[in-house]
Amino acid sequence: MEVFEVKEFRAEIKFSKRMSIAAGCALDDPDPVGLGKHSTKEEAMKELKKYRPNCYYNPYGKFYHVTEYFIDCYEADEDGEFLSGCDYVSAYEYKYDSELDDIVITEA
Repeated sequence: MEVFEVKEFRAEIKFSKRMSIAAGCALDDPDPVGLGKHSTKEEAMKELKKYRPNCYYNPYGKFYHVTEYFIDCYEADEDGEFLSGCDYVSAYEYKYDSELDDIVITEA
């Protein structure tokens, strides 16, 4: 069966690498947080749109905290356990804007 799981991903990006902050930069999170599984992509997208990516600067550690949300689309067995596939879908695109010193978010 196909599963559409909404997940939260986090990353810490060094100040010197801030220009690399863009959609997908937190996908290497080794422990993303599952926010709910859905049986259709439409249901998952409705849930996903409740969350917006965010980014804030930590001046003490000199890095940016980035949080982003994706739908993880994959095939699962009858118990809901992962079998194969891995396709991430986002509701938003974003990138770092140096003039604003923040991210600019647009709908995907």
